[in-house]
Amino acid sequence: MQENETILKVHKTDAVNKMGNFYTKEKYLNFAIEDELYSVETRYVIQILNMPEIITGPDMPTGMKGFVYLRGSLIPVYCTRRQFGKDDGSFCEHSCILVLMLGEKQLGLIVDRVLETITAAAGCVSRLTQSVCKEGHQYVKGILHLFDKRSAILINVPRMFAKHYYLD
Repeated sequence: MQENETILKVHKTDAVNKMGNFYTKEKYLNFAIEDELYSVETRYVIQILNMPEIITGPDMPTGMKGFVYLRGSLIPVYCTRRQFGKDDGSFCEHSCILVLMLGEKQLGLIVDRVLETITAAAGCVSRLTQSVCKEGHQYVKGILHLFDKRSAILINVPRMFAKHYYLD
């Protein structure tokens, strides 16, 4: 597999319930940071990369690790560990970059490991009120309840990157 080769492509699906009504189910990509589970809607994910070389520079915003060169463009890469207030740690063989599309901009998000994609109905997500979220962590959209009784923190991707000037 080449260094920047896509590991997985993901898409949204539609379904029909038992009564024959057409409705949309959302797909989520679940990933881990240390032992914690997180999830993003797959509509933002365009590909997953093995860890390429990251180009660093001075005076980068908090959470930003550097840039990767992908298909002729430099894409800003953010360290999820930093974004979530954790120690940077070191990358392992399972570390990868989620390439996300936010509007017309691409960005990378380093995660410890990708676990799975799941399809879930709206009822599987418990929304959080602003009073529940810690200040500075308004990017938590809710809790995704997985079928095996686990839960994942659902990330609000647009909010998470709203203040990063590299995306302007």
